[in-house]
Amino acid sequence: TPSGSRDFTYPGSLLDELESHLGEYRLRHDEKYRHSDPLPFLREQYEILDNNVDAALYLMREKQWDFFMLHLLGTDRIQHEFWHLLDESHPQHDPEERQRLGNVILDYYKAVDARIGRLLEALDDDVVILVMSDHGFGPVYRFLNLNTWLLNEGLLRLKRNPRTWFRSLLFRLGVNYASVANWILRLGLGRQAVATGRARREEFQRRFFLSLDDVDWSRSRVYSMGNFGQLYVNLRGREPGGIVAPGEEYEELLADLTLRLEAMTDPDTGEPVIEQVFRRAELFEGPYAEQAPDLMFLTRDMNYKAMGLSDFSSPRVFDPVYGTTGHHRMNGVMIWQGDGIVQEGVQVEGASIHDLAPTILHIMGLPVPSSMDGRVLTEIFTPEFRQQRAVEHSEPDESSRREEEPAYSDEEEAGMREVLRGLGYVT
Repeated sequence: TPSGSRDFTYPGSLLDELESHLGEYRLRHDEKYRHSDPLPFLREQYEILDNNVDAALYLMREKQWDFFMLHLLGTDRIQHEFWHLLDESHPQHDPEERQRLGNVILDYYKAVDARIGRLLEALDDDVVILVMSDHGFGPVYRFLNLNTWLLNEGLLRLKRNPRTWFRSLLFRLGVNYASVANWILRLGLGRQAVATGRARREEFQRRFFLSLDDVDWSRSRVYSMGNFGQLYVNLRGREPGGIVAPGEEYEELLADLTLRLEAMTDPDTGEPVIEQVFRRAELFEGPYAEQAPDLMFLTRDMNYKAMGLSDFSSPRVFDPVYGTTGHHRMNGVMIWQGDGIVQEGVQVEGASIHDLAPTILHIMGLPVPSSMDGRVLTEIFTPEFRQQRAVEHSEPDESSRREEEPAYSDEEEAGMREVLRGLGYVT
């Protein structure tokens, strides 16, 4: 939802109706975690939790609905910021902070559980319930600075001019964005200054530090952007200064790059860092797939995070984590309940988040579009329900297609893209 917008409900009067009964409906999380004073951040998570649940209860009781969904973001934010309190082996674990704040993550989950209880009490017996998370969580111990690694591997080259030489010297001496960010955090100025929008970070970095502006694209074959291990080939015909030819040269480079990634080891433990490497076609399809990275990877146990807050964050390939101490994991939770529909005590193996939408459509008696990812999780259903409702699929009706009208203005789309870029989801 665009920041500051009030026209995000249907009908348009719904927001005013909600706020006339409940007060301000809160979407934004404005408080930043500060080690020196975490309580404002914590208070906001509880306030927004109660606010959103109250709004959901009002809508559930006052409106006719077939499908109802509520997203609670606080569990994500709490774990990002406080994982080091849960994990005594974490390099940022602070026994004094743990003593002062207690088990922040567990306490918040208990609060969420109590609010889910309120929601369940308001539902009729014939409602099918799904509690799910889009990912799990775990610690992040070290940052992986991919462009530094690419420099060391000779796959990324710098310009040969005095300005770049001076910035490169400062970079090797440790004067870089990462060191400045650490300095800001140590002074207790909070993460707001560190986690500013990507556009501002890029402008700041280009002005003072080594950046992709200093790359000699005529001699560079691979570069990285983003927070999740995205690697892009400097491909001829796609990148403005592309030098790698499509076809055989491109494929050979990807194979070589994969081998180099798989050979990467942690200098402290000697253990491999990269667990899986994926090519674009394994992960992406559709009209915009060409914009996706050429390679992506998962690190071992996902304990390492590719550092994408800046182009060249550190002269070291690996750095101790700073800022957030917890990060996403591939495994989430999925809990179903539905009298006469969902079979009790069934544990589903190999389920994917892609399977939820097809399964929900099937429960609602709707066909599953053949183009939709995932499958119907038929194993969760009672034998009676499986017998009376077979899975149906539908093909797209080409005659009903129409030209898509833009959902957002150019300014709104630019604002949302900036938020997603700041999180490392898009480049």
